[in-house]
Amino acid sequence: LAHLGDPVRKMKTRRKLEDQSWQLFIHSLMTALEVFVLFYDGGGERWLHDYTSLWTPHPRDQVNGKPSIHLLYLVQLAIWIITCVSHRFLEERHKDYVMMYIHHLVTIALVAISYWQNFLRVGTVVLFLHDCSDIPIDLLKMTNYMKMEGLRGLFAVEASFLSTLAVWGYTRLYLYPVRVVWYGVWYGSREVVTAPGAKGMESFTKSAGSEFTRGHSPGAVLGDGSFDLVANLRAMPTHEILPGYWACGSLLTALLVMHIIWYALLWRLLFRMAAGEAGHDAGADEYEGDSDDDKED
Repeated sequence: LAHLGDPVRKMKTRRKLEDQSWQLFIHSLMTALEVFVLFYDGGGERWLHDYTSLWTPHPRDQVNGKPSIHLLYLVQLAIWIITCVSHRFLEERHKDYVMMYIHHLVTIALVAISYWQNFLRVGTVVLFLHDCSDIPIDLLKMTNYMKMEGLRGLFAVEASFLSTLAVWGYTRLYLYPVRVVWYGVWYGSREVVTAPGAKGMESFTKSAGSEFTRGHSPGAVLGDGSFDLVANLRAMPTHEILPGYWACGSLLTALLVMHIIWYALLWRLLFRMAAGEAGHDAGADEYEGDSDDDKED
């Protein structure tokens, strides 16, 4: 990288590049395993595109016999615990240190709760969307550390940046909030597990006098959009058939808020770069903070 001014000559920069290289390896490995679970193992699953399949049958009655999905969860939990400890005690601190630390804690809680409650289907989709979208941002950070911008760097920073904007916009601000947070959890879980005739709803139906007092319409089909979530919440804010509903929904929504904040940061960087500022300098100012290698003596 001599033609780029030897950007990794400083220890701090090398350390950050090594940390990010490890993250790229982990995210790539986990994405490959999640692709195998979702699209190949046992013929593939409909979990990403059909939210009713996430809750049919109820998770407590689902038999997730794929060894691959249990391997995925155990490895993910171990990785996130190690990542959280490393972030707290070993890695260089960036401007989003606190938010990233909260992100790690929320993720650990979600992985643990979803495995405990057997919410493995929706959990696998969440892990896939996060891991696959982290790959371009890992590449962005690495190329930025190496100052591979402009013609000298074959526009690697610019290409990684545009890829990150596109991938994050689609996975974290469309698929994740629409397919997972809304239809997968807040809306879809109640529509499916409290539907007329659903196992576990017998006593509620008997006390209410009808199967259609909790947001479902006679003759409706799951997934047709006729379910009234507000009516369901009024009728049964909580129920034993919905364990972890509010906790998981709130944690997943908290992740979405962090996604929006980080995406806004990416657009701020884009505006600064469009105004003529070098990508490395803009990134150092917006993200690196005290860990910026250019401040190193």
